[in-house]
Amino acid sequence: MKTILNRSRLAMAVILFLGIGLTIADGGDRKDKKPVTRLEKTGVLEYKNFDGNRINAIMGNDGQYVSQVVTGNSGMEWPKGTFKTIDYAAGVWVAGKVGNEFRTAAAEYASEFTPGKIVGGVADDATKPHYRWYKITRADLITPGDDYQNWPVGDGAPVDSLGNPLLMGDMTMWCVFNDMDGARHANIFGTQPLGIEVQLTVWGYDRPDAFGDMMFIKAKIIHKGTATIDSTFIALWDDPDLGDAGDDYVGCDTTLSLGYCWNADNNDVGYYGTQPPAIGRDFFQGPIVPSPGDTALVSGRRIPGYKNLPMYSFAYYINGATYPRRDPENAQEAFNYMTGRYQDGSPFINPMTSQPTRFVFPGDPVAGSGWSEINPTILSPGDRRFLMSSGPFTFNPGDTQEVVFGVLIALGANNKNSVAVLKEIDAMAQTAYDVNFALPPSPPAPNVTVTELDGEVSFAWEDNAESYVAQDLIKKDTSGNTTQYVFEGYVVYQVDHPTAPTIYRTLATYDLDNMVLAIKDFKYDPNYGENVEVTVVKGTNSGLQRKYSTKMDALSGLPLVNGNPYYFIITSYAYNEWGVPHMLESSRSIITVRPHAPPPGTRWNAAVGDTIRAIHAAGLSDGTVTPIVVDPTRVTGHDYEVTFAYSAVDDDYKWTLKDLTTNSNRLVNMTQAGDGTAPFVDGLQMKVAGPPLAIKEWSFEPAGDRWFTGVNWGGHEFFGGLDLGVNFFGSSITPAQYVTVEIRFHTNVADGQRAYMYLRGGTPSYGYVSYELQHFSVWDVTSNPERQLAAGYVEQAGSAANNNLWQPTASSADREYLFIFNTDYTATPDALYTGVNALSGAATMPTLYALWPLQRGTMPFNPQDGQVFTIVPNFVNTENDRFTFTTAGYQPTVSPELAKSDVAKINVFPNPYFGAQVNERDPLNRFVTFSRLPEQGRVVIRIFTVSGVLVRQLEHSPGSTFERWDLRNTDGIPVASGMYLIEVDIKDVGTKILKLGVIQPEERLDRL
Repeated sequence: MKTILNRSRLAMAVILFLGIGLTIADGGDRKDKKPVTRLEKTGVLEYKNFDGNRINAIMGNDGQYVSQVVTGNSGMEWPKGTFKTIDYAAGVWVAGKVGNEFRTAAAEYASEFTPGKIVGGVADDATKPHYRWYKITRADLITPGDDYQNWPVGDGAPVDSLGNPLLMGDMTMWCVFNDMDGARHANIFGTQPLGIEVQLTVWGYDRPDAFGDMMFIKAKIIHKGTATIDSTFIALWDDPDLGDAGDDYVGCDTTLSLGYCWNADNNDVGYYGTQPPAIGRDFFQGPIVPSPGDTALVSGRRIPGYKNLPMYSFAYYINGATYPRRDPENAQEAFNYMTGRYQDGSPFINPMTSQPTRFVFPGDPVAGSGWSEINPTILSPGDRRFLMSSGPFTFNPGDTQEVVFGVLIALGANNKNSVAVLKEIDAMAQTAYDVNFALPPSPPAPNVTVTELDGEVSFAWEDNAESYVAQDLIKKDTSGNTTQYVFEGYVVYQVDHPTAPTIYRTLATYDLDNMVLAIKDFKYDPNYGENVEVTVVKGTNSGLQRKYSTKMDALSGLPLVNGNPYYFIITSYAYNEWGVPHMLESSRSIITVRPHAPPPGTRWNAAVGDTIRAIHAAGLSDGTVTPIVVDPTRVTGHDYEVTFAYSAVDDDYKWTLKDLTTNSNRLVNMTQAGDGTAPFVDGLQMKVAGPPLAIKEWSFEPAGDRWFTGVNWGGHEFFGGLDLGVNFFGSSITPAQYVTVEIRFHTNVADGQRAYMYLRGGTPSYGYVSYELQHFSVWDVTSNPERQLAAGYVEQAGSAANNNLWQPTASSADREYLFIFNTDYTATPDALYTGVNALSGAATMPTLYALWPLQRGTMPFNPQDGQVFTIVPNFVNTENDRFTFTTAGYQPTVSPELAKSDVAKINVFPNPYFGAQVNERDPLNRFVTFSRLPEQGRVVIRIFTVSGVLVRQLEHSPGSTFERWDLRNTDGIPVASGMYLIEVDIKDVGTKILKLGVIQPEERLDRL
């Protein structure tokens, strides 16, 4: 161990908890690490956390992309929130020869770089406030923060095609530094400056798959000096303390340009235990050199006549070893390591071939083949450092080089298998680089609102994830086309811990009603030692919902207990049939909830799931409006109405919810989904539904006398022969105009009505011909009183059935289409119908329904008095419809009288406090909790000894019904075991006296 474990973890915890960038001088508690000379000014450096996925790395804006400076201990935590550390320090090195002199610009435990640009050949003032870390995330795309708005484009920070800050992945960080300060070079190798400026971009992807364990870095290196640098190398230096630093091995894979560290045995004591991970670095993009006929790749740009250099060497040395295997002390020794040699310049010898090599341990420790730290001999594990380089190239003044590399972490079944998994995910990362990191991002997590109730918790979320579509340039379909991930649904989990859960219980899955059900992906299974196909989400085609409530603790099977914390996760997920993985899930942000009773004097008069009756105040639609209580604490008691308006853009009726009490619209232009997807407002979710525009049903009476059927032309009713007129030739009818129609048949034609006849095949085809009496009359029976409607029909020219009579025959070729119009019947022809073509002018005709009939079997044409063919439409919600409801009586009420009586319900738990309690996560953070406190108003809690001595006074924080006491007195010292009297004083309400027993645990100093 490099530091005392409990102190280093506490320091890391403080930094992670504060989540702030610190501006401090270099140095720190280094113990057995190489000493640091502090010559730089204070107030120059800034340290910030890259925490955009499961990695949490402290980084300095001086080339240390993993820094031990802040904590004095390892600078990278993985997984984030566990306080397990995996990397001590890491930095970028550049070295070469200026004349006959070796020069370096290196970030090690200290750094030869200083923040800022080189301007006019001189380092700019490093203390300028804009030479800091800049951090942007996806949240900035919605609400731009300070770093996004002040993105230093003029200093070289990357931008997109529109000139906006370039967000790569889910979090991007950027800084600039240079090596012009000679005093800084004294920190490490003591050379003269090279005159280079480095612009560093760091990014990552907050994904549940392997990319969530990667950090990508691009270093843009600009030569702003005056002298040519020969034999230039760019190197990645790392001191990878994988948990316990004393049991590490290292190795490389030359085919992947990968260097890595792995645990020497399968028990990383004090950190990762019996399943240690592996960590590595990969040069995805090396520097470029002239090479006729080749093409280099630089950040997605192809550079003809150049090539990218691969990993040139992989060297290692050991903390505390003897010369020439110890830390380099000067530029020559550093350069020797960078070029794949020992500290003294002698070559590494591969014992398998007895030949010199620039690559140490390139074998496969999993297969046991090739040279590794366990083959052909088993070396003693220890505190390793490694250095992987790319070069050489000539660096002329004014030249720019870009290198791209990644920090990769993998967890397998055991120490060796983690190396195998690391190589697998490195291949994935390389593919991502090859497509210029055009990785499909994970869908965004839904924006969740939490309601804490009495023995119940309720969640409601927005639809912000449902428009998610992401192209996948890596995985192609069988035709070679790019594929895409599309939003599919939501998953609700309960977990067992607020930061590092080990149990994930799926409570609900709400997914689109489509063909996607169970989604399977390959996951590593330590029981089998390989990837196995498992179901990662069980879709149900339930349809989307955006709310969930529960009264039960799914982990214990018991009811929720007021005051106890519970932990939930609500994610969105997307599906790609061709993708690897098939499912992308949003980040799993843990939501901590504590159910609680209402504050003193408050009564919640509704329950989650209550439905409120809505009245159909106007209109005749078949629609329904159902207000559902989702948050009893926010119900207003107001009156509301729901109205409808036609949207030409959507070709549908949209609804609006108006608060009649305040005369304000609360929801506007909403789709009639009728499901649980409407936004939540005033503690309610509206389910507004209307039937689709279609024919609901038809009937013929008497049923046994029906003498015609339908020709199946694709109509939706009557065996395919009947539909809305708009679905036949077309119509001018609006949804509000549909009515129920009766076609009444008559034995004698003289008792019927006249109808407009159009001749198919005439001159012109479908032109008007005559207005003749028929064996039917048509009636709108929705109107009161009922009204007689106009009708028209078609006959086929040249057919024997062309007899000026609507008369279905045995042949569909005779047509005999029947049209029902929505205008009053007239005894004489109406120019509206005589001057229009039934086909080309159909869109101008008010056609309600179209029927293409056919003789039914062998039954003859037989209209008789008393026969009725009825067509009933769906009555959709239209501008004629209005629904109203009131929430009066459902809103919370507050009573001063009840508040005074509720003071008696104030309590403290656990009582007695016996050494610890189930809700404590840290033995140094002990507490009891007061409950049933008012959310507003002044509340003072005074704790006394039984002899009346005031121990502590607490001011209750508004907005919560709970308050904690950390079992410390006014001076921050833990109180003694014993009985305490507590006065809870609520201004203008009353006072409650409590007794609390405290039994403190025995304090013992285990170690120094």
